[in-house]
Amino acid sequence: MKYCKKCVTPDTRPRVSLDENGVCNACRYAEKKKTINWDARKKEFESILNKSRSNDPMKYDCVVPGSGGKDSIYVAYMLKHEYKMNPLLVTYPCCIYTDAGKKNFEIFRTKLGIDHITFTPNAELDKKLVKKFFIEYGDPYLPWIRAIHTIPVKVAMAFKIPLVVFGECLAEYGGDELGIMTIESINKFARTGSVKDLKMPENWPELFNDGSVTLSDLKAYIYPSQKELEEAEIKAVYFGYYHFWDGYKNYLFCKEKLGWNEHEGRMEGSWMNFHSMDDKVDTFYQYLMLLKFGISRAQKEASPMIRNGHITREEVIKKTKQYFYEFPYRYLNDCMDWFDMTQEEFFNVLEKFRNKEIWERIDNEWRLKNPIWEEVSN
Repeated sequence: MKYCKKCVTPDTRPRVSLDENGVCNACRYAEKKKTINWDARKKEFESILNKSRSNDPMKYDCVVPGSGGKDSIYVAYMLKHEYKMNPLLVTYPCCIYTDAGKKNFEIFRTKLGIDHITFTPNAELDKKLVKKFFIEYGDPYLPWIRAIHTIPVKVAMAFKIPLVVFGECLAEYGGDELGIMTIESINKFARTGSVKDLKMPENWPELFNDGSVTLSDLKAYIYPSQKELEEAEIKAVYFGYYHFWDGYKNYLFCKEKLGWNEHEGRMEGSWMNFHSMDDKVDTFYQYLMLLKFGISRAQKEASPMIRNGHITREEVIKKTKQYFYEFPYRYLNDCMDWFDMTQEEFFNVLEKFRNKEIWERIDNEWRLKNPIWEEVSN
């Protein structure tokens, strides 16, 4: 493992690469952001909005996806109150909401002055898919990631709304710098780090030998074809491509303006309490990233804050060391109950995905072979 010289991201993280100077592509994009003409980007965004803005007061201008996290609330607020759009909010719900997640979902649903639709999935199928991808791929979130990109676009098509506005540009995390979402960009995003993990929803029935999942069951997860999008004249864009994106400032904005709620106590594996804290299952998605790629929750959350100048790399490394090996016990029982698994079954799944190339046993404990704090000390 090698670590970015500017942030604390390892080269094992999906979509991340280090250049000849040891700097990751997400940090290079952060440098580029300082040179972008954001006034010009904003005018480009306004042009897109004006093309979708309806003169009919009975029609919606755009769809904003979200679950009540700081970023989706921020985008929705800006579109409604700054750009004077008439949006429709669309939610594909979490697996198990945390208490703070429930409160923030209510803010998203009730305090923005915007109509809202919650898509209720086939609960039995949804749980079956999440459990399958947890057991087979170590990624319980893959079905959810597919759905949060697919459902808002399909709602837009059903209501004949020409525009869907998502949050940050994927380049923030090492992906492609795109203003417009494409089928290719979704497929790159919805994977868990290796070629075998790139399994499209069209092929998911193959995972169920008993025939219990068919293609017709998967409408919520299969993104429309390019032909369907063109015929419906639907465009999906990233708000963060047209505006300087800063998740920490989004958090401060939502907290001050709308009373957005942090998690009660820090999230295990980190010292922070406002990133990715809507869903209890997310704690194990984050822990699996540690086992598979050697990146802790603290590193994942802090790297964008380093890039935007809110904390130093040195501070993050010290704090990362403090919480690096912490196991997320807080929601363990809730998640085992939701997955209908015993503790032994649950832990066996987790350990199945520990990457032995980067982990080793020392004094009967698992330790990362070259954690970032040792790289610094050497």
